[in-house]
Amino acid sequence: TATSIEDAGNGWRRCSMTSTATAGARTFRIYALEADNDRSYLGDGSTEDIYIWGAQVEAGSFPTSYIKSNSGSTTTRSADVASIPVADFGWNNGAGTVVAEVDTADASNFGILWSANADSFQNRTLASVGNDLIYMYNRKNNGTEVNDPYANAPLDNTPLKHGYAFTDGDFNHTLNGGAVETVASNEMPVGINSFDIGNRLYTSGGHLNGHIKKLMYIPRRVTNAQLISLTE
Repeated sequence: TATSIEDAGNGWRRCSMTSTATAGARTFRIYALEADNDRSYLGDGSTEDIYIWGAQVEAGSFPTSYIKSNSGSTTTRSADVASIPVADFGWNNGAGTVVAEVDTADASNFGILWSANADSFQNRTLASVGNDLIYMYNRKNNGTEVNDPYANAPLDNTPLKHGYAFTDGDFNHTLNGGAVETVASNEMPVGINSFDIGNRLYTSGGHLNGHIKKLMYIPRRVTNAQLISLTE
């Protein structure tokens, strides 16, 4: 069982618990304990009361964002969309390295780990999974798009660490600390202004069916030896 408490601001805390279900297990409970670990917390009807909002139960290895429910019935919502303007974190248009640690629930279908683009497919570079392989896609100024799979190891729906290092004339990637492979395209896209995680912002589809545990961006092209070390 894993638990966490996050500061959500304005005195609110987000409490979560993840546990493996067993046969016969039907419920789980979260208690507010007093200093003596007494779980019969009554409050005082004023300043020491506890307010609860947004409780939800879901299947998965970690809690997701709030899903609005209708009278307690089973509910779905649109996929989370995570997009960051590159101006917010200092994207280097000339070179970079992206390392992704991912748990893919289904690597047979096309799903994007991350995508750096200029609001369209005309200039973009991205990493995706599909056909139990991991691919790099790259296009500059609406030219021919190159998609290059990492050939040395299939994914088989297992956790992976993928590293991609790039600069003009030198594009390489590796998987789980394996040999570095050269990506066929070697021209940097231009006008990149958005970095999207688990999807691509400019069109529907391509959502990753999995979990991104860690994503690292380095504003320079690391060496091949460093790329292998970062993904071991």
